[in-house]
Amino acid sequence: MQKITVKTSKTDINNLQYFVPENITAQAVFTTRLGGVSGLAAECCSVCDPVYSLNLGFKDKENYDKNENVLKNYEIIAETLGFSVNNIIYAHQKHTDNILVCDENFLNISPSSMLPLPRDYIYDAMVTNIPGILLSVRSADCVPVLFFDEENNAVGAAHCGWRGTIQKLQIKTALRMRELYGTDLHNLKAAIGPGISQCCYEVSKDFYENFADILGDEVIIYFDKKSDGKYHCDLKGINKMLLLKELREENIDISQNCTCCEENIFFSHRRQGEFRGTHAAFIGVKKLGK
Repeated sequence: MQKITVKTSKTDINNLQYFVPENITAQAVFTTRLGGVSGLAAECCSVCDPVYSLNLGFKDKENYDKNENVLKNYEIIAETLGFSVNNIIYAHQKHTDNILVCDENFLNISPSSMLPLPRDYIYDAMVTNIPGILLSVRSADCVPVLFFDEENNAVGAAHCGWRGTIQKLQIKTALRMRELYGTDLHNLKAAIGPGISQCCYEVSKDFYENFADILGDEVIIYFDKKSDGKYHCDLKGINKMLLLKELREENIDISQNCTCCEENIFFSHRRQGEFRGTHAAFIGVKKLGK
């Protein structure tokens, strides 16, 4: 398999550390766990505190992060990127292939504060061509994918865990942009952000066979079989493979960062379990032509 070049750059502004896909000229970032106000009880270190410090997931759970901390973290992101925090779109993710279209109709009927949207807004991807709107998808090992159509000032974001990946949510998002905005997929830019890498993503034989049955034999090279009968899955590679069916390879960037390995800068569901913080990927266009 061709070696993939790393083309994301890490930026550190006021201790806020995030990754920027270099192929996208819109405002686009993949966050780390660093730069926020969450967590860090006196007896904890930054690594062992499960929500420290840029947690971007609202959760109604006792002894979890405070919602005011999460909101402040979103305010930090909004200020850094030059958007209103009230224009950040936060839908509820359930590993579906639902795509939220953030058009004028949506803006007219949605709540004045969209952070977060009501719980019946269940979408794992979203698209818009409205300047000033900042799309967001959250992850903590799942693969975030961002899209930018420079010709039409349209953007998209998709949350591709294994369920989203096998449902081809990444390519469905690109096709929705073509349908709505006339996006030329030959020119569409995509960035696959940090997520769990093959080194840490151990899966069962049933998991492997399910992927092979649904996606075909071409997926086999993205699974490394181990001596114990388990497999290690390259989920980011599979997302790129699926995108290549419609997009040009030179227009797809992919991060090699592993959220499970790099505990100093990332949250990880595989490493930490359910009680942990959450990253987000953001993309938006400030105004037409920018």
